[in-house]
Amino acid sequence: GVFTTNRVQAAPVQISQRRLEQGVARAVLINSGCANCLTGPQGWRDALAVSRTLSTRMGVSEQQVLLASTGMIGPRLPVQKVRRAIPSLVRQLSRQGHRQAARAILTTDTSTKEVAVTDEIGGTRAHLGGMAFHWYGNQSSAESCNFGSLAVVAPLLERMNVASIINQHLPADPQAEF
Repeated sequence: GVFTTNRVQAAPVQISQRRLEQGVARAVLINSGCANCLTGPQGWRDALAVSRTLSTRMGVSEQQVLLASTGMIGPRLPVQKVRRAIPSLVRQLSRQGHRQAARAILTTDTSTKEVAVTDEIGGTRAHLGGMAFHWYGNQSSAESCNFGSLAVVAPLLERMNVASIINQHLPADPQAEF
C-alpha cells in the first residue's frame, strides 16, 4: 500500500498499514469529510467499529478490511452515520462503482484521479485499481461528512508482486494521467 509519510497518521492509516502486513485485503471503506485524525484512542475505537460493521455485513475477516479517511482533522468519525450507510453501500457494490467512488472522495479537486490494470499475479488474474484525492480542509463540521465510497478488491491479492505489476502499468509521470 501507499500511505502518507507524515509523522501524524490517523487511525485508519495505522490500522490499514498493520492489516496490509498480512498481505491480503478484501474490502476498503473510504470516507470523505472526516479524517479521524488526532482523535486519540477513541479514533481507533471508532475506526475499528466501522471496520467490524463492514466485515460482518460482507462476511469477510475484519483483518481484511482496509480503511481510508480524508477530511477535517480533529473531529471524531460519526460512527452511527457510517454504520447506517454500510448496508446500502454493500448492496450497491459493482465492478462499475469505481467512478462513483472516485467522485465521492472529491473535496476541492475538480476531477477524479483513477488508474486500473489487469494482470496475472502468482498465476491468478488480478484487477488492481487506485484512486487519489487531496484535502485542503475547508469544511466546518464532522456532520458534513459524505459516505458514498466503498471499494472491494477481488480476487485476493498477495502484496509481494503487486508493486512491480503496478509500476509496469503506470506512466513515467503519474501526474500526466491525472
